[in-house]
Amino acid sequence: MTTENCFQACCKRAAPKLNGETFERLLRSGIQHHQNVTYLFLGSKTHILKDMFINKNRAFYNAASVMSIDTIEKSKSVNYLISRFKRSDIGIDNNTAEYLLQAAGNIPYYIQYIAFEIWQHMILSDENNIAAKHVDEAVKRVLELKSDYYWELTNKYTGYRKKVLYALSRSVSELFSKKTAEKFDLGAVSSTQKAIDVFINDGIIERNQSTYDFSDPIYKRFIKTYL
Repeated sequence: MTTENCFQACCKRAAPKLNGETFERLLRSGIQHHQNVTYLFLGSKTHILKDMFINKNRAFYNAASVMSIDTIEKSKSVNYLISRFKRSDIGIDNNTAEYLLQAAGNIPYYIQYIAFEIWQHMILSDENNIAAKHVDEAVKRVLELKSDYYWELTNKYTGYRKKVLYALSRSVSELFSKKTAEKFDLGAVSSTQKAIDVFINDGIIERNQSTYDFSDPIYKRFIKTYL
């Protein structure tokens, strides 16, 4: 059976109840017989991917090497921005390029999204040099374009969980402290922890050792601005 046929067969068999673990078992039963084939499992919800391979109750337990992909080096992204804008005779200095990267959370998708908004403005306005104000204006436009989606995403959460999101958007370092609870009108630590667990499972928040931050830097701005 080819790799493609194996995948199609797994989907067909799992269709009545296509949840993660059912699909994993069916996929494992097919690919374990393959030879000279490499499989890559990629995704932004790292906690879900890791659990697939480190949870002894899952079908792919210890079946792969877990790797984290670092962000692209800032210098490479800066050089990319400078060279791409130069093609349209538009200038951007290193400091402004780094400011753009910061606004984008150094995420390639948002780097290109914001850069495109800037490029479009510069072409239409006949301006030649990008400044920090152009980055701010582009981020504002991106935020407006995604606002309907962000409202839909936010409104599915309870009022309490919205408070936790807002506290996180203010870059709170001691989220579970009494001081933070009083400042943002949060309740018991257990309620806040439960909210964090939901956000992580939904891919909204990522945990980095003992700190938490938004997976989407523009959504963080949205919460900070509108809640």
